[in-house]
Amino acid sequence: MKKILSGICIALFFSMTFLSCGLDTFYVVPAPYTTGNVLPIDNNDFNNNIVSFRTNESGMSSDFSFDGTTVYYKIFSSRDTCFNSYTRIDAVNNESNYSAASEAVINGYSQLKCVNNTTNFVEFFIVRPSGSNTSVEIRLTNYYAPGTENPDAKYVSYIKINNHVESTPVRTQCENANYKSFDFGWHNYSSYTDICEIPSSSWNSKEFEGSTPSDGIYYIDLYAIAYGHDVTYTPYYSKPLHLGVIKVKSNSDFNY
Repeated sequence: MKKILSGICIALFFSMTFLSCGLDTFYVVPAPYTTGNVLPIDNNDFNNNIVSFRTNESGMSSDFSFDGTTVYYKIFSSRDTCFNSYTRIDAVNNESNYSAASEAVINGYSQLKCVNNTTNFVEFFIVRPSGSNTSVEIRLTNYYAPGTENPDAKYVSYIKINNHVESTPVRTQCENANYKSFDFGWHNYSSYTDICEIPSSSWNSKEFEGSTPSDGIYYIDLYAIAYGHDVTYTPYYSKPLHLGVIKVKSNSDFNY
Protein backbone atom coordinates (compact mmCIF):
# COMPACT_ATOMS: atom_id res chain seq x y z
CA MET A 1 0.00 0.00 0.00
CA LYS A 2 2.90 2.36 0.85
CA LYS A 3 4.43 1.69 -2.58
CA ILE A 4 1.14 2.57 -4.33
CA LEU A 5 0.74 5.83 -2.36
CA SER A 6 4.36 6.74 -3.00
CA GLY A 7 3.88 6.23 -6.75
CA ILE A 8 0.75 8.39 -6.74
CA CYS A 9 2.57 11.20 -4.90
CA ILE A 10 5.45 11.15 -7.39
CA ALA A 11 3.05 11.23 -10.33
CA LEU A 12 1.16 14.19 -8.87
CA PHE A 13 4.40 16.08 -8.25
CA PHE A 14 5.53 15.77 -11.87
CA SER A 15 2.07 16.61 -13.19
CA MET A 16 1.90 19.82 -11.14
CA THR A 17 5.43 20.75 -12.17
CA PHE A 18 4.62 20.51 -15.90
CA LEU A 19 1.35 22.38 -15.47
CA SER A 20 2.98 25.22 -13.53
CA CYS A 21 5.75 25.67 -16.09
CA GLY A 22 3.45 25.83 -19.12
CA LEU A 23 4.47 25.37 -22.73
CA ASP A 24 6.27 27.84 -24.97
CA THR A 25 4.04 29.26 -27.70
CA PHE A 26 5.28 28.75 -31.23
CA TYR A 27 3.68 30.60 -34.12
CA VAL A 28 3.50 29.36 -37.69
CA VAL A 29 3.45 32.12 -40.30
CA PRO A 30 1.32 31.11 -43.32
CA ALA A 31 3.58 30.99 -46.37
CA PRO A 32 2.82 32.81 -49.62
CA TYR A 33 1.77 30.49 -52.39
CA THR A 34 2.43 30.20 -56.08
CA THR A 35 -0.02 31.31 -58.75
CA GLY A 36 1.42 28.90 -61.28
CA ASN A 37 4.24 30.91 -62.82
CA VAL A 38 7.41 29.45 -61.25
CA LEU A 39 10.14 30.27 -63.76
CA PRO A 40 12.44 27.36 -64.65
CA ILE A 41 16.15 28.11 -64.73
CA ASP A 42 16.34 27.44 -68.47
CA ASN A 43 13.42 29.67 -69.47
CA ASN A 44 14.19 31.45 -72.76
CA ASP A 45 10.86 33.17 -73.31
CA PHE A 46 11.39 36.80 -72.29
CA ASN A 47 7.63 37.40 -72.63
CA ASN A 48 7.26 35.00 -69.72
CA ASN A 49 10.14 36.39 -67.63
CA ILE A 50 7.76 37.20 -64.79
CA VAL A 51 7.42 35.81 -61.26
CA SER A 52 4.18 35.89 -59.31
CA PHE A 53 2.62 34.77 -56.04
CA ARG A 54 -0.19 35.44 -53.57
CA THR A 55 0.23 36.47 -49.97
CA ASN A 56 -1.42 34.31 -47.31
CA GLU A 57 -3.16 35.98 -44.38
CA SER A 58 -5.24 33.02 -43.26
CA GLY A 59 -5.28 31.61 -39.73
CA MET A 60 -3.42 34.42 -37.96
CA SER A 61 -3.44 34.29 -34.16
CA SER A 62 -4.89 37.33 -32.38
CA ASP A 63 -1.74 37.70 -30.25
CA PHE A 64 0.60 37.62 -33.25
CA SER A 65 1.51 40.61 -35.44
CA PHE A 66 1.74 39.78 -39.13
CA ASP A 67 4.14 42.30 -40.68
CA GLY A 68 3.89 41.38 -44.36
CA THR A 69 5.53 39.51 -47.23
CA THR A 70 8.77 40.41 -48.98
CA VAL A 71 11.04 39.12 -51.74
CA TYR A 72 14.71 38.10 -51.61
CA TYR A 73 17.00 37.66 -54.61
CA LYS A 74 20.56 36.69 -55.47
CA ILE A 75 22.42 37.11 -58.75
CA PHE A 76 24.64 34.31 -60.06
CA SER A 77 27.04 34.31 -63.01
CA SER A 78 26.74 30.55 -63.45
CA ARG A 79 23.71 28.39 -64.10
CA ASP A 80 25.19 25.54 -62.07
CA THR A 81 25.98 27.72 -59.05
CA CYS A 82 22.47 29.13 -59.14
CA PHE A 83 20.94 25.67 -59.38
CA ASN A 84 23.13 24.35 -56.55
CA SER A 85 22.02 27.19 -54.29
CA TYR A 86 18.39 26.35 -55.00
CA THR A 87 18.87 22.63 -54.35
CA ARG A 88 20.61 23.30 -51.02
CA ILE A 89 17.72 25.43 -49.84
CA ASP A 90 15.11 23.07 -51.26
CA ALA A 91 16.66 20.12 -49.39
CA VAL A 92 15.71 21.69 -46.03
CA ASN A 93 12.56 23.49 -47.15
CA ASN A 94 9.99 21.01 -45.83
CA GLU A 95 6.73 21.53 -43.95
CA SER A 96 7.93 20.05 -40.65
CA ASN A 97 11.17 22.03 -40.29
CA TYR A 98 11.75 24.88 -42.71
CA SER A 99 13.60 27.29 -40.40
CA ALA A 100 16.96 26.33 -41.95
CA ALA A 101 15.61 27.23 -45.41
CA SER A 102 14.27 30.58 -44.18
CA GLU A 103 17.59 31.41 -42.55
CA ALA A 104 19.50 30.43 -45.70
CA VAL A 105 17.43 32.86 -47.77
CA ILE A 106 17.39 35.72 -45.25
CA ASN A 107 21.10 35.44 -44.43
CA GLY A 108 22.32 34.54 -47.92
CA TYR A 109 20.15 36.62 -50.27
CA SER A 110 19.35 40.34 -50.63
CA GLN A 111 15.97 41.91 -49.97
CA LEU A 112 14.37 43.45 -53.05
CA LYS A 113 13.78 47.18 -53.15
CA CYS A 114 11.40 49.21 -55.31
CA VAL A 115 10.66 52.75 -56.41
CA ASN A 116 7.19 53.69 -55.23
CA ASN A 117 5.23 55.12 -58.18
CA THR A 118 3.26 57.47 -55.91
CA THR A 119 6.06 58.96 -53.79
CA ASN A 120 8.96 58.21 -56.17
CA PHE A 121 10.95 57.12 -53.10
CA VAL A 122 13.09 54.00 -52.88
CA GLU A 123 11.96 51.51 -50.23
CA PHE A 124 12.20 47.84 -49.38
CA PHE A 125 9.51 45.91 -51.23
CA ILE A 126 6.99 44.71 -48.63
CA VAL A 127 3.38 43.71 -49.17
CA ARG A 128 1.77 44.98 -46.00
CA PRO A 129 -1.17 43.07 -44.48
CA SER A 130 -4.53 44.12 -45.86
CA GLY A 131 -6.89 41.61 -44.26
CA SER A 132 -7.09 39.50 -47.42
CA ASN A 133 -4.70 37.67 -49.75
CA THR A 134 -2.91 39.86 -52.29
CA SER A 135 -1.68 38.93 -55.76
CA VAL A 136 1.83 40.04 -56.74
CA GLU A 137 3.52 40.02 -60.15
CA ILE A 138 7.11 41.13 -60.79
CA ARG A 139 9.02 41.82 -64.01
CA LEU A 140 12.60 42.64 -62.98
CA THR A 141 13.96 44.07 -66.23
CA ASN A 142 12.95 46.15 -69.21
CA TYR A 143 12.78 44.33 -72.54
CA TYR A 144 13.35 47.14 -75.02
CA ALA A 145 16.40 49.09 -76.17
CA PRO A 146 17.26 52.43 -74.53
CA GLY A 147 15.81 55.32 -76.50
CA THR A 148 12.76 53.36 -77.64
CA GLU A 149 9.78 55.72 -77.80
CA ASN A 150 6.66 54.58 -75.98
CA PRO A 151 7.68 50.96 -75.33
CA ASP A 152 4.86 48.48 -74.93
CA ALA A 153 3.81 48.44 -71.27
CA LYS A 154 4.20 44.65 -71.09
CA TYR A 155 7.95 45.00 -71.75
CA VAL A 156 8.57 47.53 -68.95
CA SER A 157 9.82 46.42 -65.52
CA TYR A 158 7.13 46.64 -62.86
CA ILE A 159 5.63 45.30 -59.65
CA LYS A 160 1.89 44.74 -59.83
CA ILE A 161 -0.27 44.48 -56.72
CA ASN A 162 -3.70 43.01 -57.43
CA ASN A 163 -3.04 43.63 -61.14
CA HIS A 164 -2.20 47.32 -60.67
CA VAL A 165 1.33 48.64 -61.31
CA GLU A 166 2.45 50.27 -58.07
CA SER A 167 6.26 50.32 -58.20
CA THR A 168 9.44 49.47 -60.10
CA PRO A 169 11.84 46.79 -58.81
CA VAL A 170 15.42 47.88 -58.09
CA ARG A 171 18.50 46.38 -56.46
CA THR A 172 19.20 46.38 -52.72
CA GLN A 173 22.03 48.90 -53.19
CA CYS A 174 19.61 51.41 -54.71
CA GLU A 175 19.07 54.67 -52.81
CA ASN A 176 16.98 57.71 -53.65
CA ALA A 177 19.97 59.51 -55.17
CA ASN A 178 21.71 56.40 -56.46
CA TYR A 179 19.37 54.40 -58.69
CA LYS A 180 20.38 50.77 -59.41
CA SER A 181 18.45 48.54 -61.83
CA PHE A 182 18.65 44.96 -63.12
CA ASP A 183 19.01 46.13 -66.75
CA PHE A 184 22.58 44.89 -67.14
CA GLY A 185 22.24 44.96 -70.94
CA TRP A 186 22.10 48.77 -70.88
CA HIS A 187 25.47 49.28 -69.15
CA ASN A 188 27.24 50.29 -72.40
CA TYR A 189 25.08 53.38 -72.79
CA SER A 190 26.80 56.33 -71.12
CA SER A 191 23.65 57.60 -69.46
CA TYR A 192 23.01 54.16 -67.92
CA THR A 193 26.54 53.03 -66.98
CA ASP A 194 26.13 53.63 -63.23
CA ILE A 195 22.44 52.73 -63.07
CA CYS A 196 22.85 49.44 -64.94
CA GLU A 197 26.31 48.43 -63.76
CA ILE A 198 27.45 44.87 -64.38
CA PRO A 199 27.58 42.62 -61.28
CA SER A 200 31.03 42.68 -59.70
CA SER A 201 32.95 40.65 -57.13
CA SER A 202 33.12 43.86 -55.09
CA TRP A 203 29.37 43.64 -54.49
CA ASN A 204 27.98 42.24 -51.26
CA SER A 205 28.10 38.42 -51.34
CA LYS A 206 24.40 38.31 -50.44
CA GLU A 207 23.59 40.02 -53.73
CA PHE A 208 26.04 38.49 -56.18
CA GLU A 209 28.10 35.30 -56.43
CA GLY A 210 30.52 34.58 -59.26
CA SER A 211 32.58 36.43 -61.84
CA THR A 212 31.99 37.82 -65.33
CA PRO A 213 30.28 35.10 -67.42
CA SER A 214 31.68 34.41 -70.88
CA ASP A 215 28.17 34.27 -72.38
CA GLY A 216 27.05 37.44 -70.60
CA ILE A 217 24.11 35.70 -68.90
CA TYR A 218 23.25 36.33 -65.25
CA TYR A 219 20.76 34.24 -63.27
CA ILE A 220 18.61 35.92 -60.62
CA ASP A 221 17.10 33.51 -58.10
CA LEU A 222 14.05 34.77 -56.16
CA TYR A 223 12.10 33.78 -53.03
CA ALA A 224 9.06 35.21 -51.22
CA ILE A 225 8.86 35.02 -47.41
CA ALA A 226 6.17 36.21 -44.99
CA TYR A 227 7.11 37.37 -41.52
CA GLY A 228 5.81 38.76 -38.25
CA HIS A 229 6.46 38.93 -34.49
CA ASP A 230 4.90 37.99 -31.16
CA VAL A 231 4.29 40.20 -28.10
CA THR A 232 7.96 39.94 -27.13
CA TYR A 233 8.96 41.07 -30.65
CA THR A 234 10.51 37.70 -31.41
CA PRO A 235 10.56 37.43 -35.24
CA TYR A 236 8.97 34.51 -37.07
CA TYR A 237 9.29 33.64 -40.76
CA SER A 238 7.27 31.51 -43.14
CA LYS A 239 8.38 28.66 -45.30
CA PRO A 240 10.19 30.25 -48.28
CA LEU A 241 8.38 30.15 -51.60
CA HIS A 242 10.70 29.71 -54.58
CA LEU A 243 9.51 32.06 -57.32
CA GLY A 244 11.94 30.92 -60.00
CA VAL A 245 14.97 32.24 -61.87
CA ILE A 246 15.11 35.25 -64.20
CA LYS A 247 17.88 35.38 -66.80
CA VAL A 248 19.40 38.69 -67.88
CA LYS A 249 21.81 39.04 -70.83
CA SER A 250 24.37 41.77 -70.27
CA ASN A 251 25.45 41.69 -73.93
CA SER A 252 22.01 42.55 -75.30
CA ASP A 253 20.34 45.96 -75.48
CA PHE A 254 17.07 44.17 -74.74
CA ASN A 255 18.37 42.34 -71.63
CA TYR A 256 17.44 38.96 -73.14
